[in-house]
Amino acid sequence: MLATIHRGWEDLVGKYWVLVGFGALFFLCGSASLCAAYSWRQRVKRSFSWPSVQGRVLKSEFGESDKIGSGSGSSYAPVVEYEYTVNDVLYTHDHIEVGGNTAATSGSAKKRAATYPVGSEVTVYFDSEDASNACLERRSWQPVMMAVVGVAGCIFGTPMILYALHKIFRIW
Repeated sequence: MLATIHRGWEDLVGKYWVLVGFGALFFLCGSASLCAAYSWRQRVKRSFSWPSVQGRVLKSEFGESDKIGSGSGSSYAPVVEYEYTVNDVLYTHDHIEVGGNTAATSGSAKKRAATYPVGSEVTVYFDSEDASNACLERRSWQPVMMAVVGVAGCIFGTPMILYALHKIFRIW
């Protein structure tokens, strides 16, 4: 009888430790996402001190984004390629925003690409330490999206951990 009670207790505690594990996983992934969002936001802030040069748009279109994973819906991104010259070196780049191009719906990606027609002159902001790193707009939605995911992970993981620890150790 005592062995049966002990085994039942082990099964119950084992289930709660699984909950602690999943809660910790959510919390750690959320925390990592928040750290990445902060780092990316600092990168965007630094871009406001980058010098600028005039460049020319070589390609302007929109296409299906392969960076978002294989969900049920499609996401699209504007594809704008431009060239610019820094210190007599010709560079070609394709980032509209700092760090890349935010995926969107077909209509908004098409509209965004249309703001940069082929052959038009554009202001290109480039990193003075690495002129091959450039953008047309000194902003990015990536840190916002990462922060939302991070906060959600922490909010979802914390109660899981606390509930399971309460059940295991009968705390509070």
